[in-house]
Amino acid sequence: MQDPIEDAIGLNAMIRSEVIAELHKVITTLPKNCQTIFRMGYLEGLKNPQIALELGISINTVKTQKKRGLQLLKMRVNPDFLVLVTTVFLFKN
Repeated sequence: MQDPIEDAIGLNAMIRSEVIAELHKVITTLPKNCQTIFRMGYLEGLKNPQIALELGISINTVKTQKKRGLQLLKMRVNPDFLVLVTTVFLFKN
């Protein structure tokens, strides 16, 4: 007999993996510069000044591109999927 806790942990890991794969797929649809800045800021955890320095652009450009990326993601992702993303990342193990 399987442990229900282990089943829940395994299911959570599978859902989390699918959510991350779907997010990466949607991120690849962003315009190239927006995608680069979005990845650096949200996936790599770099701060806006670090991104600006590394790319040789202004901090305002970084902020604008990050905001644009979020807006585009919201438009391209199914609203039900956004709820799932929020749930998975708020209640991670």
